[in-house]
Amino acid sequence: MSVCIDSPILCWESLQILTIMLRSSHRGESSTSAFPVFGFPSLPPLLTPSPYSVQIQDECITAYQDFSRSHGKTKYIIYKIADNKKEVAVDSVGHDQDYEVFREELASAKDSQGRPAPRYAVYDVEYELPGEGKRSKIIFISWVPSETPTLWSMIYASTREVLKNALNVVTSIHADDKSDIEWKTVLKEASGGKA
Repeated sequence: MSVCIDSPILCWESLQILTIMLRSSHRGESSTSAFPVFGFPSLPPLLTPSPYSVQIQDECITAYQDFSRSHGKTKYIIYKIADNKKEVAVDSVGHDQDYEVFREELASAKDSQGRPAPRYAVYDVEYELPGEGKRSKIIFISWVPSETPTLWSMIYASTREVLKNALNVVTSIHADDKSDIEWKTVLKEASGGKA
């Protein structure tokens, strides 16, 4: 169902397919059903699993484990889906404490043709709460610029939760504009609005 959230056009197409299938089931055109409540003979085409089976390389998990144990020495990891559309790999690891360095690196990512490119990232957000002391929270960022070709947007959208779950990161931001990853936005998300 993430298709509906990420793409209103695909959501509309999915609803049209569901409507057609529901109408045909009410006319008795479908007697055998995998979904007896709706009378569907099978999953609608847009709700079937993605044809792109993107694998997460072991180095992604290892890099994240090292990152989460580094206690602030490593500030971020940027991941990308390889040009072959088959695997998620580590694009870069950063140690710079300045958030703007990370933000600029993420926002300026380019594909093999020089166009703005999507990326995933994890960033170690450090902040202080009055009376409660210093805090640290790792945040997952899905960066898919609005200029990203539709196919790549779909691949990144369908892989986002898989990578996020593999890394076991809870807090996340989906961004398509540089203003979506300003420090105040990231800090608010990481701190639950407390900082």
